[in-house]
Amino acid sequence: MAKFRCAIAEKILVKVEALNAAAVSGFSWDTETSKWVAGLSSVLGRQIGRGKSIPDRPERHSSGLGEFLTTYIERRKDVKPNTRRNLLACRARLVEFFGQGKALHGITADDSDSFLLFLRGKGYANGTSRRTVKRAKQFFRVAVRQKLITENPLLT
Repeated sequence: MAKFRCAIAEKILVKVEALNAAAVSGFSWDTETSKWVAGLSSVLGRQIGRGKSIPDRPERHSSGLGEFLTTYIERRKDVKPNTRRNLLACRARLVEFFGQGKALHGITADDSDSFLLFLRGKGYANGTSRRTVKRAKQFFRVAVRQKLITENPLLT
């Protein structure tokens, strides 16, 4: 059991050293380190964050896809009525396919292909399907910027 704990501690130490090196040098984290940080529990993330190796992280969005999309659309006070209508239509299609409570980090690149096939199977024209996927990419791009997910699953 002690060897197991020691091995875990060594892995954490390697990652924390990489975070510190990036902070000191001003370079970005590599992809592997970014994914590791995104997957940290909130307790460990706070512990490591105390040393300022990582910036304060927003809590992982646990309310699901539907609430994330609703919050994003409500925040967009800059859009015209038709744009809002189109965003809401895209939200409805995403929720219909994935479900209201689907975790953002649970959506994969493979799901994007299935989503497009779902739209075409519902009888939407190719242009409508493409625009819906384009708007969905926009939603997930925001989730990446908010550090709710590490990569956009719809960029294939």
